[in-house]
Amino acid sequence: MGKKKRSIVLGDSCINTQRRNEFPLNNSVNTAPYSTLFSLLTKGVLWLIFKSASSVYFLTVGLFQLLTPYSPTGKLSTLGPYLCNLLIQLVFLYSDNSMKKKRDAKVNQELFAYVDQKQKKIDFKQRKDIEVGDILVLEANRWKRVVPADVILIQSPTRSVFLDMSSLTGEKDAIQKKVPDSLNLQGRPGVDHPLCGILVTNESSPDLEDAQGRIKL
Repeated sequence: MGKKKRSIVLGDSCINTQRRNEFPLNNSVNTAPYSTLFSLLTKGVLWLIFKSASSVYFLTVGLFQLLTPYSPTGKLSTLGPYLCNLLIQLVFLYSDNSMKKKRDAKVNQELFAYVDQKQKKIDFKQRKDIEVGDILVLEANRWKRVVPADVILIQSPTRSVFLDMSSLTGEKDAIQKKVPDSLNLQGRPGVDHPLCGILVTNESSPDLEDAQGRIKL
């Protein structure tokens, strides 16, 4: 049985957006573990309590002293300091989560050049708005910029380039990307730089260099 084929309309994010069930995608960067204050006060507090055996132990002892008459000391002698310490940890957790959300917002609002097929020009869009099928313009003089999404190199003055994919892979070193040998550009006469068409490929594969596909213009 042959591999399932899929088609991506290059440069037309409207069509690709309508097919999100086929290509589920959210290009936003989200490193903050808690998206809302409610999740911080529930999941965050539970994580602080159960992250270590000592925390669970002192909470158990504190509750035992509070709820039973068997404590040789005051009812809050253990639970009081424990809750104060928990509150301090929660403040630090909130501060760290807030800084990550601000950093994520800054990254998601970064502008990247892409080919606007309707206006027939190079335009810009925010990183979080990048869609499947968008044709990004990666300029050589901006080699230090992080590439905002996993990409297939479809055209380049050289057959391969080195791209900063650290936001996706975590690797500090640039990663080599090549125009797949099996990816053929079928241009129209008189069109030197074909930047529109339909990419027909196999299903997603971890090895993008082995992509089996073609671009029809």
